[in-house]
Amino acid sequence: MMWVHVKWVTPTRTISDDPWLLVNAAPDYAGCKQLQAEVIKSSTSGKSQNAKIETSESGANALLTMTSRTDDGNVVVQQFLYRCLPDTVNPGGVKGK
Repeated sequence: MMWVHVKWVTPTRTISDDPWLLVNAAPDYAGCKQLQAEVIKSSTSGKSQNAKIETSESGANALLTMTSRTDDGNVVVQQFLYRCLPDTVNPGGVKGK
């Protein structure tokens, strides 16, 4: 299962889209990693030349960071953390009854 956690950072605040959101299901870990690569590739193609885009991977995680400037010159950072986990694991933790 591929999950995503989104965070926006501006000069005045950090906004985190909690909880983790389910993006897609894959039959196995390799399939999930392939989905990650496809999502990141499609997310970065055709983006504004004013945005700086960085990607990194570590194990089950893939991080996409886009840094841009608003019309008034403020820097905005968007981070998308993609995580591949077995279908029995929820990255948001155990839900109460």
